[in-house]
Amino acid sequence: PLYMSRLAAPNLEWEKTKAWNIGLDFSFLNGRLTANMDYYLKKTTDMIMSQRLPSFSGFGSIMANLGEVENKGWEVYLNGRIWRDTPSRSYVNFYASAAANKNILKKISNSLKALNDSTDEEYDSSSATSVPVRYEEGQSMSTIWVVKSLGIDPQTGKEVFVKKDGSLTYDWSSSDFIAGGDTRPKVSGNFGINMEYHGFGLNAGFTWRLGGQMYNTTLLDKVENADVHYNVDRRVFTGRWSEPGQVARFKSITDDSETKPTSRFVEDYNLLTFSSLNVYYDFRECRFMEKSFLQRMKATFYMNDIATISSVKTERGTSYPFARSFSFSLQVTF
Repeated sequence: PLYMSRLAAPNLEWEKTKAWNIGLDFSFLNGRLTANMDYYLKKTTDMIMSQRLPSFSGFGSIMANLGEVENKGWEVYLNGRIWRDTPSRSYVNFYASAAANKNILKKISNSLKALNDSTDEEYDSSSATSVPVRYEEGQSMSTIWVVKSLGIDPQTGKEVFVKKDGSLTYDWSSSDFIAGGDTRPKVSGNFGINMEYHGFGLNAGFTWRLGGQMYNTTLLDKVENADVHYNVDRRVFTGRWSEPGQVARFKSITDDSETKPTSRFVEDYNLLTFSSLNVYYDFRECRFMEKSFLQRMKATFYMNDIATISSVKTERGTSYPFARSFSFSLQVTF
């Protein structure tokens, strides 16, 4: 039998992008230090996105032109040669980079506005707990949409929400959604060192990010929305409100209602990761190499995701694959 796999989009137009870029290249100390700097501005109109369709249509989504977005940012790259000894092929180099990007929705279509209304209705009528995808003019596409919270009322154990008019309530409503943060970092980059000394070599790389936020679903799923009949965080019993007057971060332990998107779980996200380490030894200077039939021998050890320092504590590897790998290799050329 034949059936349609996708719905036709006869009114779909080409996505149009205008981009401006300015760059500068520098070289100092006879080329021992080089730098590249770029600033860019990109405006996209008739942005093509996947638009969700109602279930009765028989299709999940359709591609449509849904708005205008502006991206602007900068990038900086540095490379430096700290030391070099050509006869022994020894050297020490370093590198570093930093980048920042900001996107703003300048205009959204009526379809996106209708999609926002549909999303709000869904969150009001269901027990949805994840942060919704919403689109608002003047906001980023990576905005975290939540309802502002003042925390847990010490007298009742209920969460206190702030409505758009400034009044307080215990009742969560999608009409009070605010931009509670942005998952995009303000600045991010990497840095590292490459070196070799008489056959011993080392390459170490680090990544980092500063600014931006994260919605901490680990706390949400393991503490407040956790099923106490299964594996839970100890804070289910030590951090949730249990008696009048108690100052607690989490709502009453007897409250089994689903916690919907709230600013209580938005946290500033800064990160430093020791991402890779490569250590090797090239036996080219060993005397036995001159007398043997070997042309080259090199031993290498590699390790990734070595250590992480983060301002947000989350679980890794419990619901998706995560592995820290180690490898050792020996290359021999005859």
